[in-house]
Order: sequence, then structure tokens, then C-alpha cells
Amino acid sequence: MSKRSYTQKEIEKSILDILKDHTNILYQKNLIGYKGKTKDTSRYYSEVISEVLLQRENLKHLSEIPSLTREKSYRIPSHKEPKLPSKDSNRIEERIAIRMKTGHFNSPDFGKILDYQIPLKNKQTDKKTGKIDLLSQKENMIYLLELKKKDNTNDGLLKSVLEIFTYSKIVDAKKLKRDFELKSDCKLLPAILVFQGSRPYNEYKSNSFPQLHKLIEKLKVSIFTISEEQLKQMPE
Repeated sequence: MSKRSYTQKEIEKSILDILKDHTNILYQKNLIGYKGKTKDTSRYYSEVISEVLLQRENLKHLSEIPSLTREKSYRIPSHKEPKLPSKDSNRIEERIAIRMKTGHFNSPDFGKILDYQIPLKNKQTDKKTGKIDLLSQKENMIYLLELKKKDNTNDGLLKSVLEIFTYSKIVDAKKLKRDFELKSDCKLLPAILVFQGSRPYNEYKSNSFPQLHKLIEKLKVSIFTISEEQLKQMPE
């Protein structure tokens, strides 16, 4: 949530300034997660931002985010026998991801979980590069999944979508397929997995974000949902 109110022009200018040189870290900017409305036009910040990003030239900027080749394997050996973080730790999303992996979670929508926390950085200095929360497979489709827990109020639907779309551009698709011994003709697809009742879930289900929903369609990001009941059924 923003600390003060902004005008629509201020938000538009801020986004255009970022797109000039920092498209690959757009999702990390604070204004992407702002929850309120502009003080002059009373439009949701995410709607204003989405409208700007939907402009042809700006969609082109997003499509041209460069990939980053990771020299080490995307497949981490220690994930074969993962250690579950404590319930009291702040690594809640990682804990959920591990439970889904070790519990052999298989969704009719996005398939079985292949791995979790797949690193994208090539060297330690690549500090602005994160990890893909979950990797899943359904037939010939490989989903790169951004996981958002229910009580994460800072990350709205826009941030979640831009984050996983960016990761889908950064990842070296050919190398990822080789490292996980996947067929070369598999399709890598960006998606987010949100808990029912979370902020991204509510924004996805709401009719108040038409521009955001249009942006999601343009970026071809799939939205999947999961419930607390499904989580409870997974082994600890």
C-alpha cells in the first residue's frame, strides 16, 4: 500500500521512466504493489499501470526482457531430500512449495510438481534475480509457477503476474529442459498459483480490474487457485 496518494499522471510517468532502462525489475518497484486509487481520477493504481503497459510500445519492452544463462544446473541436488522450514519461519511459501513437491501434488489444471525454488541467477552478483517457486508439468506443458500465500497482502495480482512473466523471459528455456530431462518441444508457460481469499485471488475474481485482466491475457499468464483445505491434505 502506498504511503500517500498519487495522481494518475504521476503513476503513468513513473512507469514510463522505469520502462526506459529497468523493465526487467519493474515487478520489484513499490508502486507495482500499491493497493489504493489515484487521488484525482479515483482509479486503482494497478488499472492505471496496466493501461500504460498495454500500449504497443510498452508491451514490446516487456517482450524484449533479455534471458540470463545459468551456468550451473537449474536442478538443485539437495531438493531430492528437502528439509522443511519451521512453521515459525518467514519462509512460508517455500514451506508450502516443499510440501507440494514431497506430497506428490498433482493438479488437474497444472499437473504434477517437478521441483521448487528453481534459481535463475548465474552468479552471486545477480542480486535482482529471484527464484521460480514451483515447476510443474501437465502433458507437454511446463508451468513456471509463482506461489502467493493467503496472508501476503503486499503482493497484488499485478505484481505476481509481472514477476512470473519476467522470470519466464529471464530463464534459459533450452537449458532448463535439458537439466530436467524434458522433451525439447515442451512449452514453458508462466502462471501464478494463488490461495483462495488472498489479495491476488480477490483481484482476479473482481470485475473492478478490466485493464489488469486484459494485460494478463496479453502476457499469456495463466491463473490457478488452491484452497487451504488442499494444503491441509499435504504431508508435513
